[in-house]
Formats: sequence, C-alpha cells, structure tokens
Amino acid sequence: MIRENDWNNAIEVARFVVKMKLPQERQLWVGDVAQDSVIRAFNKLHLYDETKGSFKSWVARIAKNVCIDFLRKPINKIYFKNDFTFISDEVEEDLEEIEYALAQLEKRMIALNERDRILLTYKYYKGFSGRQMANALNLPEKNIPVFIKRAKENLAKLMGDNHFRKVA
Repeated sequence: MIRENDWNNAIEVARFVVKMKLPQERQLWVGDVAQDSVIRAFNKLHLYDETKGSFKSWVARIAKNVCIDFLRKPINKIYFKNDFTFISDEVEEDLEEIEYALAQLEKRMIALNERDRILLTYKYYKGFSGRQMANALNLPEKNIPVFIKRAKENLAKLMGDNHFRKVA
C-alpha cells in the first residue's frame, strides 16, 4: 500500500536522481524531467511490485530511465537565417506596420463616444467580464454584449475597414 508520504518522498528522490544524472548544461530541465518521472511512475503504478523492492528505489529507477531518454533526445535548437540583416529588416517593417495600425486605432478610439471607448477598453485591454463592465458602468449585464457589438461596429466605420467587424 502506497501512502501520500511515499509519493512526497518519491518526488524528492526523482528530483535528486535527475539532478545527479543530468549534465551541468542541462540543469535547467531538472524540474521538468523530475515531474515527467513522477508522472510516468504514477501511470505505471499498477506495475509496481512490493516484493521486488521499495517504492523509492522503483521511482529512482524510473527517474534514471527518464533521464536517459531525455539525454538521448537532441537539444531543441533554434536555427537562424544566415542573413541577419534580412531578418532585422523584416522585423522593422512589421514593427512599422504595427505602430502605424496602433496609431490609427488610437486616433479612431478617441473619436468614439465615451461609452464605446470605455467598453472596448474594458473588454479588450483590461479583460473585464460582462458583469464587471456592467457594474463599473452601471449598465444592465444582459445588454453589455449588444453595446460591445455596436461599439465595434462604430469603430469599424471610423476605421473604414471591414475586417474590424469580425473581431471577437
């Protein structure tokens, strides 16, 4: 019978084994590999046989095998294009487009009536729920989705672009 205390000890054992097995350059992954070890032990719990050894030693063997599996996998590498200037030019162009779009949006938001501007700010910038917006603005909660829909339509008219109508 495995008790909760056995699981707590198993987590510590798995973490220790993983820390000892992983080379220094991969120590950042100790927590993840230890967690994978405990999860694998939990999933294979039906295979544990008390007559063959203690629960701690069983978890330690699983942790050792998970470490070996982890070390066999190639390190995920990030590959860069050879021409770094090409990448930076693309990023600069994207940033310029985003900055321009944000400036246009800000101008149009200022042109909206106050309630629409506040509703859109609460919904998309601050992440308020319908109830929170209703309480803050003293409006009926059931009407908030309609008010937001109208505010988005008004913003889309000001932007002069149909794709803003599809914003969720």
